[in-house]
Amino acid sequence: MTTLKMALLGAVRELAAVRLPSATSVLTGRPLRRFALELHVPDERHQELDAELEAAAAHGGGEAPPGA
Repeated sequence: MTTLKMALLGAVRELAAVRLPSATSVLTGRPLRRFALELHVPDERHQELDAELEAAAAHGGGEAPPGA
């Protein structure tokens, strides 16, 4: 397992991920890092997450990630 930090819904989130074998980019020929993510939301956080998703959708999907 490894931890990925991603910008989601306007905040940096830490997600646990399983590293997969690398693949080669068709465009650049460089190796690409690949991860398997499976997102689960605890029952007690469903309403909070729904509110965040609705707010992000109302504001055009939230902020662009850094460097985008």
